[in-house]
Amino acid sequence: SKVVVKLPEKRSRKIIDVVAKYVARHGAQFEGALKREVRSSGVFAFLHKPNSTEGRYYRWRAFAFAQGDGPSKWRSDEFHMFRVRVIWVPPEC
Repeated sequence: SKVVVKLPEKRSRKIIDVVAKYVARHGAQFEGALKREVRSSGVFAFLHKPNSTEGRYYRWRAFAFAQGDGPSKWRSDEFHMFRVRVIWVPPEC
């Protein structure tokens, strides 16, 4: 199966990009602490809704930053994020 990542609206994208950069830099413990501190609604809802448009974008973005992709240029080839058969399809730059 495929996970097609779509760009969320601009305001959400800016917030998600900042969070994803910090998670890419500081790891899963930082993400876990953040999830415990924020609600599952509002601007951080994507942390608790992994299959939403914003949640998929966030998971891809954190992975992409961790792999060295930049804020405005990233790899657009399909890839496997984990060792499962799911193929991730990034948005176009």
